[in-house]
Amino acid sequence: MKHILTACILLLCLSSFGQLKLEGSLEFDSQGDVTVKSVYPLGKRGFLALALSNESEEQKYQLISFSANLQEETTVEFTMNKRTKNHGMLVNQDSTEFSFLYASRSSWFVKTFSTERQELTEKEFKKQNASFVPLNFLVLKDKIIMNGLLHRRPRLLTLDIRTGQEELLEIPEIKAVGSIESITLDENKERAVIFFRRGKDQKTSAMNLVFLDENGVFSSPLTLEKDSEFSIIDGQVTWINNESFLLAGTYGLGHLSKMAAGYYFSKWENNVQQFITYHSFTEFRDFTKYLPTRQVKSIQKKSKRSNASDYVENMVELHPVYLTDFGYRMIGEVYVPTYRYETRTYMSSNGRMSTRTVRVFDGFEYTHAAILDLDEKGEKINDFCFILNLEIKPYKPIRNLRVYDDAAGDMKMVYAQNHSLVMNEIVGNEVETTEIGGIRADMDVEGRSTNFVRCVYWFGNTYMIYGVQTVLSDDESDHSRRAKKNRPTVFFVKKMSYND
Repeated sequence: MKHILTACILLLCLSSFGQLKLEGSLEFDSQGDVTVKSVYPLGKRGFLALALSNESEEQKYQLISFSANLQEETTVEFTMNKRTKNHGMLVNQDSTEFSFLYASRSSWFVKTFSTERQELTEKEFKKQNASFVPLNFLVLKDKIIMNGLLHRRPRLLTLDIRTGQEELLEIPEIKAVGSIESITLDENKERAVIFFRRGKDQKTSAMNLVFLDENGVFSSPLTLEKDSEFSIIDGQVTWINNESFLLAGTYGLGHLSKMAAGYYFSKWENNVQQFITYHSFTEFRDFTKYLPTRQVKSIQKKSKRSNASDYVENMVELHPVYLTDFGYRMIGEVYVPTYRYETRTYMSSNGRMSTRTVRVFDGFEYTHAAILDLDEKGEKINDFCFILNLEIKPYKPIRNLRVYDDAAGDMKMVYAQNHSLVMNEIVGNEVETTEIGGIRADMDVEGRSTNFVRCVYWFGNTYMIYGVQTVLSDDESDHSRRAKKNRPTVFFVKKMSYND
């Protein structure tokens, strides 16, 4: 395989750093046939590497399948027209099929790789609703469900991956001025959960939810009990049995707020809401402790004139509700948007040059995890917070914590930094934190500089570390921008694990 520079497959552990063990590594040289752009972990099935050809003017890609032991299994090629819009990659419920969705003005292009058959299927479907503007996507069984707009009205569109059949769906009772707030899968990944508002005024702006099955059939809409002081933002559905489910999420203050001021928790039986409770972040012991200094100063300044609870608002990435011996546990990852300032030069219509300072989005900064323990009635038992120091700022919200029970039945909450794994466990009334280092050990290679490193969960207690290194030039005198841009790179993948 020409584009692999080196392949080091370690059947036995050659290096260990504390509890973290290096089990193998791969490297891909950009001076070969292709340049690896990204990798997609497949759990115990291995991972996929997406590579772009270096020898073709077209957008010619290779999708390379590797086993969990880092052995190459299959390589498939496909070409994309540069005029098509890439809507990203979609994964089915059991992570056996990966679909790349592209679109032109008149057609959908679906390229699906099966990890079981190790083959790629390519299909083109003529659009039946060309005016539909998609915003978000998810996969339910053999259908792609799209949330979007048709002539500025909120609609759903389903696309059957097998046949190309489209179905345009209108949510029951929604008005033209209504909105689809979010679309997710329930905990069992058997139904889509759509959160929507019928309208924007006080009377019709209560949050509603409706279930959509794989056949495109809606359940009866359910309306969350509306409190005049709060505005429901989002939610996660966790099924208890066929007739009962939990619905929990975040709420904001005021009409149609998008910033979370706390958690809400509700229980439903036979589609009837049994109760709903609200829990403000100001009631958490250490919530503001981990917020950025600039936000804390702003809260302190504004709270002198009004209630501090009016200003403790953030964004939260929710986890499903976890069932425990004492009742329920809610876990959310708090993040805030960040910005940087850039000076840009513009030419006016009269040919004069002018400069402006503009504010540019610079990613989301994750600050901490906020944990809430509840009893069977949804009343608060305890709360906990611990820092999330990711060392990166992703440009879209992601779930960083891996939550699992160890062999002793104790809940562990683990996230990855660029240098170590950070394991958190609630013991009594406190959070105990342990760092497992060694992620970047042996990563410094003479003649290379590391551009970025990313550590992601793979399977079991195994993590994937990947990144890009630039091969430095022998000619130290050439520091031109062109020379730096054209330097070869190495994309590396490392397999590392630890024992509880």
